[in-house]
Amino acid sequence: MTKDDVQKVIDDYITRAMFELIEMDDETDRRCEAHNIHHVIINRGHYMHYHDDVYACKECGSPATANYAEPTKSQMLEHQLCLSCNYWQHLPPPSLVINYRVYADQGGTRIANRLNGHSGREFKIEMLDGSRQWTTNNLWSEGRIPKRWQHLFQNNAIFIRA
Repeated sequence: MTKDDVQKVIDDYITRAMFELIEMDDETDRRCEAHNIHHVIINRGHYMHYHDDVYACKECGSPATANYAEPTKSQMLEHQLCLSCNYWQHLPPPSLVINYRVYADQGGTRIANRLNGHSGREFKIEMLDGSRQWTTNNLWSEGRIPKRWQHLFQNNAIFIRA
C-alpha cells in the first residue's frame, strides 16, 4: 500500500468506528471500541512507516500488519485479519463462557508464592447443563467476546453466589 492508501484505511476505520461507537448501548462495548480507535490513532506512525505491509482487516476494517510469530502471522495474512479478529476467529473452543466472557480455570491451589488468576479470589461456577459445580481460586479471564464474534460462542456456565 502507498502511504496515501494507508491514510485512507485509517480514516475510513476511524470514521466507521466512531459512528458505531455512538450507536452502542453497552458501556463495555463503547470502552472497547474507544480503545480500538485510540490504538489505531497512536499507531498511525507505525502503519505509515511499514506502509508496504499494511492491509485493512476484512472483518473490522482496522489497519493491520502481520508482524507476529507463526502461526498467527500466516493466519492473519491468509484471512486478511487484524490481530484481534484473528484471535477470536481462531480461538479453540473455550471451556468456560460466562456472559460472553471467556475464562480459563487453572485449578484451585493454595501453593505459597504462586500467582493465581484474579489474585486468588474464590469463584463458585456451575455449568449451564448442570453437569458440574465447583469452586476455584485460580480463574483467569481471557477477555470479553466482541459483538461481531459472539455468534461463534455460547454461554455455558454461570457464577453462583456463595
